[in-house]
Amino acid sequence: MTVLFRRLRALLLKPSVGCLFIFLLSCKKDKEEKLVLTVNAFGDWTMQEGDIAESEAFICKQEGNEEQQEPDEIVVTVTQTIQGDRDIACEVVENMPEYWLSCTAAYKQGHEDWQSVFKIQCKGPGGQSESKKVTISVTDVNQSPQLAAIFAPDDLENVSDTDPLNEEGLDEDVNQSVDVGKKMQVVDIHDGGDDADADGDELKYRCRIFGGIYHQTGSECNQEMTPNIKSARGEISWKPLAIHAEKAATEYIIEVTAVDDQEPSLDSFYRFTVTVLPIPDPAMVSFSGNEEAGDGFIGLNELGSSHELLTLVATNHIEEEVRFSPLLFDEDGSSECHQEISYSETTLPLISQVPEKDGGYFVCAYLVNEGEKEVFVKSQVIQRDTIPPNPPTFSELASYTNQPVFNYQWVPAETTYQHFVKACESNDCQGE
Repeated sequence: MTVLFRRLRALLLKPSVGCLFIFLLSCKKDKEEKLVLTVNAFGDWTMQEGDIAESEAFICKQEGNEEQQEPDEIVVTVTQTIQGDRDIACEVVENMPEYWLSCTAAYKQGHEDWQSVFKIQCKGPGGQSESKKVTISVTDVNQSPQLAAIFAPDDLENVSDTDPLNEEGLDEDVNQSVDVGKKMQVVDIHDGGDDADADGDELKYRCRIFGGIYHQTGSECNQEMTPNIKSARGEISWKPLAIHAEKAATEYIIEVTAVDDQEPSLDSFYRFTVTVLPIPDPAMVSFSGNEEAGDGFIGLNELGSSHELLTLVATNHIEEEVRFSPLLFDEDGSSECHQEISYSETTLPLISQVPEKDGGYFVCAYLVNEGEKEVFVKSQVIQRDTIPPNPPTFSELASYTNQPVFNYQWVPAETTYQHFVKACESNDCQGE
């Protein structure tokens, strides 16, 4: 036994053998402390623009003493490298013991496929880390126009064909009401404040109008009586006529379609409403004699007046468009005003312009409103009465209690004749 111990001791004193023995005693402990982190990741993968996609699952694990492994102490991160495009965002989703990436790819201007590179890193509790790069290839997808609307500037002539009308891309409530004969407020349909979609594709616009006289089938814009649209800018204007709302307020729907320039093309539409309000018909309030003719008569002493014969008061009409007929003679009181009469006068006749013929005279007036509704109205008939009646004559003279009594023939108040009667006591007196 002593001999054996001595031999073993001598063996261990040799440098090479001593190191081997020390390694055998400590290797188990080293294996426990120096664990290796492994990323079992997926390979490169492909997704489309605009998609939200998830990768295949992968595992981060420690290789070593399985009994001492604590997966919840492993930290997994994903970072985007400077390689490739950066219009994609990814995050790590964890469901122990598996992980996966959830990525969202944005739309890019232009129409080319692109790539982005990410680094997946697993870090253990002891500071160990392992990483792996993955390349995500993104396939270009043509994006449909995303339409919004604003009220266009009032001065459209000073707006460039290339400058956006609204750089912030604001969306407004452009539903509106408009009176017949008035212009609606111009509406600009756009994609993000300009006339190109998110891909940078130029857009062309067209529209249809539905409702009212166009019914459910609708009618194309840029036709007679329909709205106008600028195909390159998406600006819609319209001036509804009386036919669009003859009796009551009428709602119309304007549907604007934008089409991009790709093959095959994509389109989107935007709808807004325009309620057309009817304008009340022009109406005469009064059309009667003026000044000396205010009582409906003119006599000899009034014919020289320079005042207008009549005064017209009307509503719901365009003042500048009022026209009058020449002075007309009322033969039998049944005369009417209509469109066949000439309406060439812009002012009413003067009293001094009444013809030298007694009888009734009147004027017709033409009224029109902003909805182009026309009416014809008749003035009061003014009587020209200048023929003197028979003068009053002495009829009877009787005396009661010395007071004479006279009978008179009454004449119209307009006459200016004066008559005198003289009472006489003698039989040779003559009454005047």
